[in-house]
Amino acid sequence: MATPRLKTQERKKQIVQAALTLVSTRGVAAMTMERTARLVGLSPSALYRHFKNKAEMLDAVLDLLDIQFANEIQEALDNGGDALDSLRYFLMQRVRFIMEHRSIPRLLYSEEILYKYPELQKKVNDIFKNHILRLQDVVRQGQDQGLIRTEVTPVETAVMFIGLFKPVDEIYDIIGGRFDLVAHIHKVWNIFVEAISP
Repeated sequence: MATPRLKTQERKKQIVQAALTLVSTRGVAAMTMERTARLVGLSPSALYRHFKNKAEMLDAVLDLLDIQFANEIQEALDNGGDALDSLRYFLMQRVRFIMEHRSIPRLLYSEEILYKYPELQKKVNDIFKNHILRLQDVVRQGQDQGLIRTEVTPVETAVMFIGLFKPVDEIYDIIGGRFDLVAHIHKVWNIFVEAISP
């Protein structure tokens, strides 16, 4: 049965989601043009009409992850409550994402990206910088609300916050998801709040 014809942008989104699925479940090396095409129901030649090579597909996957992160922070801010509520909401969104896409750390820390696609490594670095900048804004809001210590800089607090789920996401993947990530995050969140409270 033939794959339904989609508009170019819709098809590209579908391909990127398929590539993300492969990276999430099998790692970067397993995400080939052929496997991605098969998952979408296209021939490899049809896939090449949308992406020239694997590097272009990985670039699009990284864009998707960056957008996802930004949307999660905005959703956390829009959810109401104070800055700590926003950080906690965002943290639980990250936990859900890690549990659904267990192998994503393999993409962000991939040796294949580091050595084979140096231009993508720069993009990964930029994504992390953007994440820290976005989180700093939330931390500043918390400081203005009197909820977060002002003697610790926003960047230090933001990096400490990221440390709640990194490298736990890698450990979670390495051991096959066989530990209670939610319970762990609840515990470290309480420790984090105690450390940053005035």
